[in-house]
Amino acid sequence: HLMRDSAAVRLLKTIEEPPERMIFILLADQLVPALATINSRCVVVNFVRPDDAQIAAALISEGIKPDLAASVSRAASGNLGRARHLATDKFLVKRQEAFASIPSRLDGTGAQVAALVDELFEHIDEAAAPLLKAQVDELSTLEERVALTGERGSGRKALQDRHKRQLRKFKTDELRSGLATVAGAYHALVVSQPTPSNSDVYIQAIERIHKAMGVLGLNVNEELVLQSLFLQCPSLMQMPHIAPVN
Repeated sequence: HLMRDSAAVRLLKTIEEPPERMIFILLADQLVPALATINSRCVVVNFVRPDDAQIAAALISEGIKPDLAASVSRAASGNLGRARHLATDKFLVKRQEAFASIPSRLDGTGAQVAALVDELFEHIDEAAAPLLKAQVDELSTLEERVALTGERGSGRKALQDRHKRQLRKFKTDELRSGLATVAGAYHALVVSQPTPSNSDVYIQAIERIHKAMGVLGLNVNEELVLQSLFLQCPSLMQMPHIAPVN
């Protein structure tokens, strides 16, 4: 879904006038409006994501400890590749705790929301450091090869564009996973009380969070999305009869 408009136009023309006996297989993690015309020319086959138990089992078979496999499988949102990355992510627990603490730290002010969003993005940037290092190494390898061979059309621009897409997807996945943790914190409040007086407020917050998770896949300012969302989420500091969740 990160395809450029010019590429989408060319692909559409190719699909509409394909070479003889040619079959195209296109993969997308979501069908955004920009791909609607291409989608209309295709037969859609939906692949079910593996569940947490399946991902955990795969990780355990690769030598990951069961407790860690269970933890990262819940954060991977059905993505085995992401689960493998999280299994070696030493900042995962700290990041999850930061997201889980959001409902308890909101105080109804924009200043606090801005500070919390900045903090979350710092955590995500910290988690992205290994990916950035790998990208720098990959680009350096390409530069060394170009210097040795003097080749033209080295693919430097294409590689840089791919790196940008990888980084954006990484951050989007992190935000979605983190927001799922925030939603889980509100859900825990709903189910933990026999007669929760504020259940409707929490349920509305959960619905807003899931809507924001969907928006993150589009070309949006992610910081503004989170700021707008958290300004609409209930502050446990201000809720009567509710102690903040640590």
